[in-house]
Amino acid sequence: MSGFGESIAQWAGLSSSSAAPPPTPPSDDAPMSPEEIREKRLARMQGGLASSTPTADKGKKAKTRIDFNSPPLGADASMEVDVDNEGGVTPMEGVEETNAEDKNDRKMMASTMPNLGTTQSLPDPPSSTLPAASATMRAISSPTSTMELNSSPSQPKSSPRKSHLMKLKKRDNTMNKVLHLTTMKTKVSSTLVYVEVEVDHDPNDEFLGTVKADIDQKSLQSVIASRLAMGPNDEGLKNTNSKERQAIYYLTGIYDRAGMEAIALKGKSNEDLVLTAMLNEIQDLAVSYCVSSLTVPDLFESAVEAPSQLFACLGNNSNNIASGKEASFLHRVCKELEAEDLEEVVGALLKEGIKNVKHECILDPSFQSSLHACRALTALFSYKPAALVTVKENSFLLPPASSPNANTIVTPDLTGYDVAQQNFMRMMMSMQARHGNAAGGMPPRAYKQRSGPALEKTLLGTFLSLGLPLRDSNFVAQFNNAARRTMVDINNVRSSLRKQNKGVRDSTDALVMSLLKGGAPSRTSVLNVSLADALLVNISATQSYQYRDASKVTSQHALLNITQALLKLSMPFVNDAKKRKLINVGFLSNENAHLGVYTTSGDNKVDRLGGEEAPQSQPTNSSNGDFNFTTQCFFLTARALNLGLFPLTNQLLGVNRHLGHMNYMIRGRGGDATSDPRFQALHSQSLCLEIHVADTDFLRDVVKFYDLVAETIISCDKPTIQAMPEFFVNDICEILLFTTHQGGGVNPDVLKGVSLGNIFNLVVLLLSEEYASTIRNYNLRARLGDILFNVFLPSEFKREDEGRSNSYGDDIPYTVCCDPSNGSPYLLSSKSAQESLAPSLLLLYGQVEHTGPYDKQDYRSRICSLLKYLWNSNEHRAAFAKIASNERSFVEFANGVLNETNQLILVMIDKLPQIKNIQEQMKATTWSTNTQEEQDEVTGRLNEHEREVRSALMLANKTMKMFAFLSTDDKIAELFQGKELSTRLVNVLLYVLTNMLGSKGLDMKVDNPESYNWKPKELLGDLVSILTCFVDSEAIHTAMAQCGYYNDKILHKLLKTTQRLGIKDANDDKLSRLISAVEGARASSLDLEEVFKDPPEEYLDSLVYDLMEDPVILPTSPDYIVDRSTIAQHLLNDPHDPFNRQPLTMDQVKPNTELKGKIEAWKEERI
Repeated sequence: MSGFGESIAQWAGLSSSSAAPPPTPPSDDAPMSPEEIREKRLARMQGGLASSTPTADKGKKAKTRIDFNSPPLGADASMEVDVDNEGGVTPMEGVEETNAEDKNDRKMMASTMPNLGTTQSLPDPPSSTLPAASATMRAISSPTSTMELNSSPSQPKSSPRKSHLMKLKKRDNTMNKVLHLTTMKTKVSSTLVYVEVEVDHDPNDEFLGTVKADIDQKSLQSVIASRLAMGPNDEGLKNTNSKERQAIYYLTGIYDRAGMEAIALKGKSNEDLVLTAMLNEIQDLAVSYCVSSLTVPDLFESAVEAPSQLFACLGNNSNNIASGKEASFLHRVCKELEAEDLEEVVGALLKEGIKNVKHECILDPSFQSSLHACRALTALFSYKPAALVTVKENSFLLPPASSPNANTIVTPDLTGYDVAQQNFMRMMMSMQARHGNAAGGMPPRAYKQRSGPALEKTLLGTFLSLGLPLRDSNFVAQFNNAARRTMVDINNVRSSLRKQNKGVRDSTDALVMSLLKGGAPSRTSVLNVSLADALLVNISATQSYQYRDASKVTSQHALLNITQALLKLSMPFVNDAKKRKLINVGFLSNENAHLGVYTTSGDNKVDRLGGEEAPQSQPTNSSNGDFNFTTQCFFLTARALNLGLFPLTNQLLGVNRHLGHMNYMIRGRGGDATSDPRFQALHSQSLCLEIHVADTDFLRDVVKFYDLVAETIISCDKPTIQAMPEFFVNDICEILLFTTHQGGGVNPDVLKGVSLGNIFNLVVLLLSEEYASTIRNYNLRARLGDILFNVFLPSEFKREDEGRSNSYGDDIPYTVCCDPSNGSPYLLSSKSAQESLAPSLLLLYGQVEHTGPYDKQDYRSRICSLLKYLWNSNEHRAAFAKIASNERSFVEFANGVLNETNQLILVMIDKLPQIKNIQEQMKATTWSTNTQEEQDEVTGRLNEHEREVRSALMLANKTMKMFAFLSTDDKIAELFQGKELSTRLVNVLLYVLTNMLGSKGLDMKVDNPESYNWKPKELLGDLVSILTCFVDSEAIHTAMAQCGYYNDKILHKLLKTTQRLGIKDANDDKLSRLISAVEGARASSLDLEEVFKDPPEEYLDSLVYDLMEDPVILPTSPDYIVDRSTIAQHLLNDPHDPFNRQPLTMDQVKPNTELKGKIEAWKEERI
């Protein structure tokens, strides 16, 4: 300590007759240990307090007489009891006394410091213990100071005595204001407390005569100590508020007020140097008494439980206790404690912090104490050594995974449960003890010491658990009967809860930040150990919420709070282009650096983009200390988002899907979903989830972070990209698809103002042919296509493509899909997209075959829309021309689309009549006579049929439109006329026409057809557009004439129908010309069939038994001869020999020239 502890002894024993003999100061050669210092301080205080026994009768106030012959603090006698050996005086040179008043002031100052003359300075206490306001005193004490002590010359002259008395009055008023004390009974008021300290007139002051000061410099120690000696229930404090009756609160108050008064005086031309010195001494005494109260229990009755008092002041920042950094009361107290008692005091304050966290939900009436505890510790950790002491506490970290304690099971505290519940849980624990953990279970609410629940019991975890627990009854109750309330009411509740939750997050973020600023050891413990451990013990948090093991993972809201804390730490470098460049991707391959968070082996394995071919992470000699803060924070944040945010977004979308289905079923039974208890409970759950994950500001920061993730990936070479965690790309898809999802409760403006250029470039890169074989997760590649559709395809085009005239109200703003540098959509302006995106989408169309049966239809529908948008732009025409030049690739793509379209049409033809039948059944009067079970069975079948039809027709409509615009290109139209595609194309087109315009067409007239994406007029229009592209194609005419679905009436009926409906191209002569050409080809075909009937069997195709034109030999089945067009068509759908299932390609097929010659000769003979 800095030597102010002796003030208590001096206050208690200033009389020479009662003062204890001063101890001999320790020499510089033999410094005392902390234990010796403490013993000496206690002995001195006990001796001083014993000598101050009240002389009054019992029950009356004690009266202490001040003996001015005893040396006060700063004099030589005081230096004799300076336990820290920091006393001493410094002469002041070069100071002139310009008038009698200044001379008198100087005399008075000297009277408080024996052996000092008028040209000497006040003693200079150690700089480490002085507040900012002490600078004034040090300035006038400096040997080189030439500051004049007189008032401004411009002031009007007055008598020295009158001026001096006015100055004395100002000092008294200031002391009263700062200390809230008086030694004069006549001045007692609601703000001034009377202390019986006798202050005599100063015999050295020639102007005062018999006039006495209320509180002078020599009586400061006595006055403050007398006030502290008063108990909380002392009669003299009856008008004082309860806070100020506590010693620590009072000391913080006089420190703060003294500092403000000193600042007000500083620099004034008429500055009262004596008053400035008194204010500085008040601050020094306040710090000293606080330290003594914290280290000496029960020193003062008003300082009982001093750590608790100090903690309360920190939580409220009472009297600016932590304001001012080094000059703050807190920092000065901690500085004095640092030599000996800091760990003990910090430990006591940490216990206070944990004790004050009474509830984690912000809606609980007792939550305010939890928030105060968070703020108190944040203030405490602003003193770096206190933060360092904290992170060394055993309760700060989880036990290491290798520790024997890691697997120790912590049984729950049964306090608060009724007897029956306690008996049940004890029974479960007993069973668990007998059978062990073989079944993988644990007693109810039990957990291991190294686990997610244990994390919430650590010091940092305790505060990161504050907020809005999803299962808290107070939280859920905020949305009771939400379906029956107005949106204004619900939105008000949302806004209020988010505001409160943000306030708590800001407080916990500040707590984390204060620890991180506590120096390198503290930062390492927080970032590289505590937060990394938080991620490691929650690896299984990505599991679906129905399968979360509460004994292993942290509660969802607490894990999200950890995620948000890390994200906030990341935002400074996310928003700084220079700092973004500091990220070192070598962190991922260094096991010692990421501590297993990104391991490539074991149960916690993190899949890489390149799969097993990707480089694996290895232990190295380096550690996380070799990587900068930006790198560490970036990769920990990415992992935290994966574990903490996206399980919740998926849960929200799943709950909303369930809500939609439940609402449909209840309404189908004629019920009201808003009155159904299960629906209400699920609706409340959805709204609670929205509070956490649908906050606009939070999501905007997340999107910005993932733009940085994309930038980091595309800056790497191909092998490094392969080594990137697969979830990086998947989470980019997750956040963008969630923010653009119509059922997520997200404001569509969340992406406004956010640059997505890096994400777009990454999507184009990963979809390119170069990475097609590198990144083999087809579901992930399909989701990249969805990003292009959801985010980067302009909403106006999507509305037009889907046949919507109006916006849904949640369309993505146009600026989001545009490059801010040119204002044009990324899809059109990006050079890399112009070169590779169109062929990449064709490739992706085929790859999504490997996804789920319904998923692939949705994926392909969106790919078709993207292709249409690109086709309509001049920027991509060169890419489509390149596609057409690769004949083999395009034929494979087109054949696959034709096959799928055919299957989709089959679904339509099969399911629409069934839907119509059920609709008529439900409208019949007999429907109400069916039992509920029968009705549910029928509506269940209807739901299944509707889902299949919607999905099938959505894609069928898109593929027909795609064929329509592709056929307008001469080169692509030429490919459609080839033998491999012409027959397939014609078969699909005529099959659709036959069913739509034939007798089955009436069976497909369902109620609300557009709700199933059934748009017959549009479909007929697309068919006409495709057919009229081939009005002059003999190949297509012949294929149509020979098609099994062709009849003389079908095309004429098409012409009449399109004219009646006013369909495009129906009124020109193209369709009529096509019909005439097909009829002519039909006549010729019939003639040839007659001519070439009954050919020799060896001339027939072994697979389809038609007369061959170009026979070929299959090397895998040499005994079978087929036509080239037949095997080519087969291999487009199945790369195997049709006869023995061995792999086969067209390159392996050999022409049978001899047989071909025979067939041609036979034909010539028959003509």
